[in-house]
Amino acid sequence: MLPQNEINANSLIIRAAKKRELKVVLNPSPMDEKVLQLDLEQIDYLILNEIEGTMITGT
Repeated sequence: MLPQNEINANSLIIRAAKKRELKVVLNPSPMDEKVLQLDLEQIDYLILNEIEGTMITGT
């Protein structure tokens, strides 16, 4: 399952996918503070560009 940060229900969608034992690939674009509030431990793969990676890691 591949959610993007263009919708408000990502947290709900990710939980539902994990209940169904689906792999979750997150593209956090467009990057904002909502992404940092997600439980990133539930994400199997992240698709990031350099700026998004810097924002998520805080470096």
